[in-house]
Amino acid sequence: NWAKLQQGIVVRLQASSAELSERSGLSTQELGEMEEELGELMAQADVHVTLQKDAALDELAVSVMEATLDTIQKNPPKRKEWEETHQQQMAEWEAKQEKKEKKEKKKGFGN
Repeated sequence: NWAKLQQGIVVRLQASSAELSERSGLSTQELGEMEEELGELMAQADVHVTLQKDAALDELAVSVMEATLDTIQKNPPKRKEWEETHQQQMAEWEAKQEKKEKKEKKKGFGN
């Protein structure tokens, strides 16, 4: 489900049809059909790594990690920014609440 994939970092492994067929066990026709059906979605992946012919799995893993780290560094999480905005909004709200309470206390003393 593509919506679920958008909750994390999506990595697309790219290679020639022949290479993908050899590595996946799928026929080139099946891969072509998959590309036709999902190509637009796969193009939206956060990280794209091209498989090098005859690359060992550990080399591929390093390529994926390096590309993922590069993507994260170029696109830092928004969490810190959101947290700062939230803290600012909470401080403003608390200040309004304090003002409101002071007004109410003043009204109470006058009666």
